[in-house]
Amino acid sequence: MTLVRTEQIKLTATYLNGIAITVFGIGGLTIPFNLYSSAALTASPWIAATISVVCFAASAVLHLAGKRVLRELVE
Repeated sequence: MTLVRTEQIKLTATYLNGIAITVFGIGGLTIPFNLYSSAALTASPWIAATISVVCFAASAVLHLAGKRVLRELVE
């Protein structure tokens, strides 16, 4: 495996992990914090909780996809 290919694999894994962090930050943290700090609730707490759980799960899936990409370095 060439050095260029190795760096491309690492860049892809880093990109996926960055998206995972963003999805977790926006959906997994911002929505619950906004829901509990806001005096006027515009959405149902159940909808917000569902979105938060879905974003957390999507973040985990993206992180695991990044780890899977890194497995190409071993092969």
